[in-house]
Amino acid sequence: MDFYGFAPILAIFYSTFHPTEGPRVEVQVPRDSIVPDAESLDQPGALVAFNAVKNYVIPKPPLCNRVVTIKSNAYRVSSYPVHIYSNEYARNSFIFNFAFVFSYESASGAYDAAIRRIGKMFEALEIQSKLLSARPDIVFIDNIIQQLFQDLNNYSECLVAINDSNAINIKLFPIFPSPPDLRASYVPIATVRLEQMVDENWDPTMEKIVPFINGINSIRRIADLADADYNLTKDCIQQLMYYRCIIIVDLFQFSNIYAPTSDIGDFIEDADMGRECQAYVFSPAGTLGGMMPAPGLNRKRHMSRTSLFSNELSTSFRQRYERQMRDQSGHLSIPPLSSSATSALSTSSSSSLSQRSNSFSSSHSMSGTVPSVVQLFKLYKSLHQGQTLGDWYAENQKELVNIDIRRFITFGVIKGIIYRAHSYPILEGITPFNRNRHVQDVSATPRGGRRRVGLGPDQERIKKEEVDGVLAKLVKQPKNFDAISTALQLPKEDVEKVLSSEGEWAIVTA
Repeated sequence: MDFYGFAPILAIFYSTFHPTEGPRVEVQVPRDSIVPDAESLDQPGALVAFNAVKNYVIPKPPLCNRVVTIKSNAYRVSSYPVHIYSNEYARNSFIFNFAFVFSYESASGAYDAAIRRIGKMFEALEIQSKLLSARPDIVFIDNIIQQLFQDLNNYSECLVAINDSNAINIKLFPIFPSPPDLRASYVPIATVRLEQMVDENWDPTMEKIVPFINGINSIRRIADLADADYNLTKDCIQQLMYYRCIIIVDLFQFSNIYAPTSDIGDFIEDADMGRECQAYVFSPAGTLGGMMPAPGLNRKRHMSRTSLFSNELSTSFRQRYERQMRDQSGHLSIPPLSSSATSALSTSSSSSLSQRSNSFSSSHSMSGTVPSVVQLFKLYKSLHQGQTLGDWYAENQKELVNIDIRRFITFGVIKGIIYRAHSYPILEGITPFNRNRHVQDVSATPRGGRRRVGLGPDQERIKKEEVDGVLAKLVKQPKNFDAISTALQLPKEDVEKVLSSEGEWAIVTA
């Protein structure tokens, strides 16, 4: 959910329970927005019929002293009814409420804390000085409501003086949904310049991981590179997600499978999206530097009777591609985002986006041919189930000139026009004997894919226990290849060898 501003307040009214008349409206802003009954809703400016909501605005004791929200036609009424018990009042109680009216379709959750605060504050003032019940002149309440209505709508904050020692001080803050639980294999992509936001008061773990958030490293890899605790790293990533500083995508691999979603037509219908994509995926140096041959394909199928393995890019090709993407420090990284490219990861107005796209076209027209929107659309449409990204690249290599594949795929996933089809290995069965057989194979290829001579007995035992734990979880609840590779810190090819050593297995793509 992107934040475009707070829902406007349509009306505010103050109501009480009169000892003889029952619930009634004392003050309302704007005037005549709260009418007595449904028959009066035809009047100009009428929003809510009080008779329809009075039992919830001035409710029974169980609903008092809490935020109550109800629907009335096309509107939402949110309030905090207050019930004060005392023998100083008629009927030994005093009930009042400051109610806010919003459009039912709007998101008014950001006001709940302010509504609760107003109710509790006037409850305290009433108990201390009978501010509401002992003053028959309610002009001062009308003035308070007027200022609340205008300042919150115009400035999203207000400071209203009640008397010499009390004031209503409110500031609205957006409420974002809690970030989802993250997997170790997820890859965070920054939507802002994180390095420019670093503050001396930041959490030490946050400072350590920011340099490694480059759109390529997984959360587990970031924790390893930063020498930080994985759980603390995940908490920091979730914090950045909450404030919309990053978004999460899957690991980019040429063995991945992608396909268009039902929203693929939006790419053509939305002109801004097309220009945004052009600016983000354009790479004057070409997809693979413009000098690399077509990838060699390793056409290998698993021998399981239901295997759905498709063709994969050879290891040598992937290594050449990764070498091309490495920076001087030796870490994989996406080229720095320009202002036009950053717009692919953040919401912007049509005018500013158009200006960025125009400047992008003029600055890069001499260094390469910008792919057309139609060309990009056809490439997205050509992705389909059963074909790996490596096979797709081999078929469309000519059309992918001047297009960064990583950014091309990332853009489509972020915008929801393509989706990732995950591959889940399904084991036919596991025996203790088979588990012991594959330990030597696994220990020969450690983290990062570098070969080493061997492991000591203790290291082999630890590796065996680690692999056994992952495979045991795999039997109970299937996990995709990304999760297994990240947990074992092994490339996909070695994970396949481990699975093959366990016996029959198949792949289900979903």
